[in-house]
Amino acid sequence: MRIAVCLIVLLATLSTTTIPSRAADQGVDGRLIGGIAAAVVAAGAAAVATYAAIRVNHLNGDDAYQSYRSNVPIDENACDRADSGVEYPAPAAPSADVVDLCDEGRALTIVQAVLIPVALLSGGTAAYLLATSPTVIGDESAVHVTPHVGHQSVGLDLSVAF
Repeated sequence: MRIAVCLIVLLATLSTTTIPSRAADQGVDGRLIGGIAAAVVAAGAAAVATYAAIRVNHLNGDDAYQSYRSNVPIDENACDRADSGVEYPAPAAPSADVVDLCDEGRALTIVQAVLIPVALLSGGTAAYLLATSPTVIGDESAVHVTPHVGHQSVGLDLSVAF
C-alpha cells in the first residue's frame, strides 16, 4: 500500500509540473497532459480508497474482533476497551489481537478520508483540463466561463459547446 501512496504522490507532482516554453512551442498540449495525469491520479486514489473501504469492512467482520466486541457493553467502543488492556474470558480474542485490528482499521479510515477528496478533486480537474484541451476539442474551447458583475449581483455564466 505504501507503494501505491508513493505512486499517487509522484503522479500528483508530475501533474503540477510546468511544461518548459520550448516544449510548448513545439505543440505540446499542457492541458491534455495535465488532464491525463489528473485522471491517473484520480483513478489511483479511487482504487486505494476502495481497497481501504473493503478492508475496513472485512476488519469489522473479523471473528476475533466480533468475539471481543460481543463482550463489550453496547454504549462503549470495543477498540477503546482493547487499547486499555481489558481482557474477557474465552472465547473472546486477546485484547492485543483486537488492538492490532483496530489500529489497522484506524489507519485505513484515515487513508479513505484523505484519498476520497483527492480522487474527486483530481477527477474534476481532469474533466476540466480535458474538456478545454485544444487537442481533444479542436481550436474552439468547449467550455466558456464568463464572469459578470452588476450593481446587486455577481456571477459566472458557464456554457458548453459540443
